[in-house]
Amino acid sequence: FGPARQELETLLVRYGYVGVPSLSNVNFLRALVLGAGTEPKERFNFLFPDSDHAVVLVRPENSLTDEQLRTLGDEIDEVVADTRLPGIELSVAGAPLVAAAVSGEVSAELLRLAPIVLTVMALALLGALRSRQALRSLLLAAGAALATVGIGWPLGLGLSPATVAALPVVLGLAVDFAVQLQVRFSAGREDGASPREAARAASAALAPVLGLATLAMAVGFMVLTLSPVPLVDRLGQTLAVGALLSVAIVLLFGPPLLAAGSGSAVRPPVLALPPALIRVAGRTRVLVLAGVVAVAGIALSGLTEVQSDLAELAPSGLSELERVESLQRELGTSGQLRIAITGDVTSPEALTWMVEIQGEVLALDNGLRPGPNLGELLLTGLQTAPRQEEIDSLLEIVPEYFLSGVLTGDRDRAELSFGVPLAPVSEQAELLSRIEPLLAGAPAGIEATPAGLIAVAADSVRELEAQRPALLLAAFGVVFLILLAARRNLERALLPLLPALLAAGISSLAIVALDIRLSPLSAGLEPLVLAVGVEFGLLLEARYREAREAGRSPAQAYVETYERVGTAVAVSAGTVALGFLVLVVSRLDLLRQFGLLVALELALCLAAAVLVVPLLAERLDTRRAGVRA
Repeated sequence: FGPARQELETLLVRYGYVGVPSLSNVNFLRALVLGAGTEPKERFNFLFPDSDHAVVLVRPENSLTDEQLRTLGDEIDEVVADTRLPGIELSVAGAPLVAAAVSGEVSAELLRLAPIVLTVMALALLGALRSRQALRSLLLAAGAALATVGIGWPLGLGLSPATVAALPVVLGLAVDFAVQLQVRFSAGREDGASPREAARAASAALAPVLGLATLAMAVGFMVLTLSPVPLVDRLGQTLAVGALLSVAIVLLFGPPLLAAGSGSAVRPPVLALPPALIRVAGRTRVLVLAGVVAVAGIALSGLTEVQSDLAELAPSGLSELERVESLQRELGTSGQLRIAITGDVTSPEALTWMVEIQGEVLALDNGLRPGPNLGELLLTGLQTAPRQEEIDSLLEIVPEYFLSGVLTGDRDRAELSFGVPLAPVSEQAELLSRIEPLLAGAPAGIEATPAGLIAVAADSVRELEAQRPALLLAAFGVVFLILLAARRNLERALLPLLPALLAAGISSLAIVALDIRLSPLSAGLEPLVLAVGVEFGLLLEARYREAREAGRSPAQAYVETYERVGTAVAVSAGTVALGFLVLVVSRLDLLRQFGLLVALELALCLAAAVLVVPLLAERLDTRRAGVRA
């Protein structure tokens, strides 16, 4: 003891503490928290908002998945349930737990609706193809979806909302591939081929175009991994895996499944487009207008807001949300905004700045509450400018449990935090944009940046909103390069892409015009629609080329393309769209929006592909013939 004890006593008296700093020292705790009054000191508001409330802060790692957060919340609930404090009511609440709970609700809701989706798709196929053999397509699609889930686990995709939301799309792709195979098989049977020969010929004819379409789609889906939002990132990965598995399963198991059946032909109704519609769609000014609208939609898509209010995204009656709202009513806050400070954070200049910046930040918004602050903790009670020796001495005697929340063990990183109310991420992002200029005034050698879950979420939403046009154009670019490398012809590379780009751009403009706020799940729709639409375009363009090589005139090839392949594409797209429309009955707003938008954009993509691809292919052929003449 000796001099060290004397120094300790001097410091404790100077800073208003009583006795040895220990949680078991009641006098110390009262002097520390209450001082000479009966209400907690202002600098401890983050722990004791008033004399009737205390807060225990738990800071989950940013890297925790939603499932891990839910597990953490359950474990804390168990600890609280086993705690016996007479006269004390305990509650576990926080915005991260709400977000994780919403994620779990989305997965559970999609799984609950899955049987209804499959039933609706089965009925649609039976009605369109008028044969029980149509169910083979659904059987292959179900196999592709199950394989996607199975392979997703070792790839680290798990069963998150993104992976579950991708399954209807995977089902749709596999149904599309299987319907195309079945229609080709039926055409072969009508020409007199045996079931085995018809199945083999159908697979051989479709494998090249489906392989190219799937490769283009998979790469287009992978563009979504550029998104800063993990939900969109995982959606892209799952879709890419699902597309590759779909084509592999359909081409591998589809032919033997067809050959083993009765072999009777499946004749879908012929797609007969109204002549007036064909004439209108074929007008140059209509095509130019559609192109202008699509370009405007792509350019303006970055103006669409992404819905980030957990209270809006959560289903009614969610217990985690109710607890957070109760916490906010009582304390005024329900989460923490954190600021990471690096450098010589225990220097007098840094500590003084921490005290000053806290007041400046609190002045920005009345909803903010002060949180842990290393400067407040160490400089309280000083009447003169702090000296480094005093700070170092105090750091040696302040208990670790006081310092660990605001200072790392190596003392090169400190943290400020502020209590914030539950609010949309967009509002929190706007607050951060006002705080950031204040942080630029940190002393030389000190760097201060927003950190924690709120900062990560705010950055993700801001980047997602700004990057939507770039994501679509990136998907267009990579798919175009793949098609150009495969086709080695500029026109044949662009032709399948144009209707998909038209559909994505027109839908984007409609969303902007209607001022629709997209859920995080719907925010990556344009690249998704582009990738799926390319497959429609490739099938139609390939069938047109096949008809021309068989000796048909451009006009005859045009009619044959939309009557035969257009029918199969319409059947598969309609089946998938109906499956997505089932999500409209969900109790979750974000699933209702996702299902409705996907269904509408699929219909728009189908219309653009059937009307534009054969038409432009015919016109290009006619123009080339005129040039040669």
